[in-house]
Amino acid sequence: MPNLHVKPGPPLSRFVELLWYYEHPPRLHHKERLMPDGCISLIINLVEDETRLYDADDVNKMRKLSGCSVSGPHTKSFVIDTDEQTCVIGVSFRSGRRNSLFKIAER
Repeated sequence: MPNLHVKPGPPLSRFVELLWYYEHPPRLHHKERLMPDGCISLIINLVEDETRLYDADDVNKMRKLSGCSVSGPHTKSFVIDTDEQTCVIGVSFRSGRRNSLFKIAER
């Protein structure tokens, strides 16, 4: 059940705050509230081709996203489905750097 967090060095660190990998069997609880962190993240679900996000105020309201999606920045908490988040990899971009990174990628 590995969890890995890597803070990249230069030059990637100018744009990327954190590279992460999460692997865990399904939890006893099926939903988990995540707090806003100001980051834009690229999230890739390695098990399912879907990511489910639930409204923080009403967990009966759900949005389905692709298994590879970009999320944030969020202004309030949101809820994820831990049953489908058993093997996920992601990139958390530095605040304010997303536009610069995508301009470089377009060149």
